[in-house]
Amino acid sequence: MVLHVVLRQRVPHGCEGSPTIGAPRIAGQPRHYLLKQLESYVDGRRRSPVMEPIAKGLLPDIRAELATHYSQVDAPVARGTTTEPSARGRVLATIGDSQRRVQACDNCHGPGGIGEPPAQPYLAGLDAKYLSASLNAWKNGTRRNDAGQQMATVAKAMTAQDITAVAQHYASLPPPKPWPIDVVQAPAFDPDRQRE
Repeated sequence: MVLHVVLRQRVPHGCEGSPTIGAPRIAGQPRHYLLKQLESYVDGRRRSPVMEPIAKGLLPDIRAELATHYSQVDAPVARGTTTEPSARGRVLATIGDSQRRVQACDNCHGPGGIGEPPAQPYLAGLDAKYLSASLNAWKNGTRRNDAGQQMATVAKAMTAQDITAVAQHYASLPPPKPWPIDVVQAPAFDPDRQRE
């Protein structure tokens, strides 16, 4: 019952997110990842003046229900959004940059940025401004919920231009379909997981 009340409220994330206010699309992200983000807002490992009080106001079982719900919502391509692909961004995403010691984003976030459940979110189709803001949060230490600090290490090695380029690359791709709730490890790459 409480979950239905929460979902009836105008949640800015929804299926498409709300780029104008910095709310990313969370539909179809892995359940484990979504729950971890909510818990990180509660314990301060991830900072947001908007999300911290919301997450802290939810009981743990409601946070878990919300994560489950949104993990199964299809993430359509956002209406009216077009982002030009970036050649430099594609290189960083697929190959990385050995001179800067930046590994390929796809190594952890899956081919084409489709995610690697249960823990790694998809990046494909997310808003470029949100992706840039996230990378900058890793870079400046305001986001610290990566146990191995791999994201902080990668982000600190990237230039401002690299961050913009990789964000544009992933924003130009379509989001994947939702993964099964109980997925423990992502199956081998299936090109059908990526939308045409």
